[in-house]
Amino acid sequence: MSPDGGTLATGDTVVRLWDTATGRLRATLRTPERPRRVAFTADGRTLVVPNGEGVQLWDVPSGTLRTSVTEPGGDPVMAQLGPDGGILAIVSTRRRRLHLWDAATGRRISEPKREITGMPSMAFSPDGRTLATAGTKEVELWDTATGNRLSSFPGGPGTTDDLVFSPDSRTLATASEDGTVRLWDVPTGLAYATLSGHTCAVTLVLYGKDGRTLFTSGKDRAVREWGVREFNPRSAIRKICTAVGRDLTTAEQTAYTAGQAIRSRCSPAD
Repeated sequence: MSPDGGTLATGDTVVRLWDTATGRLRATLRTPERPRRVAFTADGRTLVVPNGEGVQLWDVPSGTLRTSVTEPGGDPVMAQLGPDGGILAIVSTRRRRLHLWDAATGRRISEPKREITGMPSMAFSPDGRTLATAGTKEVELWDTATGNRLSSFPGGPGTTDDLVFSPDSRTLATASEDGTVRLWDVPTGLAYATLSGHTCAVTLVLYGKDGRTLFTSGKDRAVREWGVREFNPRSAIRKICTAVGRDLTTAEQTAYTAGQAIRSRCSPAD
């Protein structure tokens, strides 16, 4: 469904665009091979269509093909267009590597060497500067301008099925198959909250426009609404250090900051 709710895209042997108000077929988009996982861009004017040969970008108002990118290795699992429509991110089945393309020219920006394990999920930050990818082992953050990896951290037990940035791009929410959602402070890589309530895998996370509400759904067929707050790591560390009057022990850091490097938290500056 397009962001404004006016157009529905369906894919079988071709992609069809439907007017939701009248139910009439607006356009038929023909692809070289069977399309999969079609998705609208945030402004609703472009439809991203992965298929067996690569990815096509279709202009929704006119129903015409804008750009076609052929992906080496073929068979893309997932493709997303950045918020401004300039960067196209693709992960293919065969090689499991992330490729970044200039959507306007079809020029490859970079090809990172690291391979993404498992079925990948990906999300652009709203400011377009960062791309997050996740598989079965870790979440990785990439610089969209260069394709270089910025950082990585564990996404949670098992597969990370979905992830999304907050509207201000400072927080990343990751959904795990263990039924939890973790909130990560992007600048520091610290996990500052774990949301528990689903009885099995969480498959979708979505921020409200104000960034203070998070919606989740999962295989337990439940939809939950969470109130979330922006993380201030220095303020949190200062409060903890003042309250306990000492640094965390190794056992406490292992228990409460799982997956993060053990180091002194209560520095004189805090």
